[in-house]
Amino acid sequence: MSMSFINQPKYFYFAQTLVNYFINHISQTHQSKGRFALADIYQIFGQDFAATTANLEGILNIADNYAVQSSLDHQNTAKLIDRYHIDAIANQLEVSFNAQAVDAIQRSYTLLPPDPTQYD
Repeated sequence: MSMSFINQPKYFYFAQTLVNYFINHISQTHQSKGRFALADIYQIFGQDFAATTANLEGILNIADNYAVQSSLDHQNTAKLIDRYHIDAIANQLEVSFNAQAVDAIQRSYTLLPPDPTQYD
């Protein structure tokens, strides 16, 4: 028996929403680390409880593959997220951003989404 993901398209939507939230955070703070309350993520996900709890790891797995063009010649890219940790006890998401990507975001370089055809 095979199970298909009914909400699979929402994974990419929520990943893009989360990355936009991270980009906004980086633009305002210029920091390469962030601690985000899961309650805030719940709000940006439109109060979708499943996306904030059971599906958050899958969403982060997609968001983890976003990159930023890191040079003017379009040859170099840097992944946006170096690592993340979901702290369920403190209800926080800890994210370390790539320093090169943070610099590129501050210079308004292009955000490159992952290829959705590479996911099952």
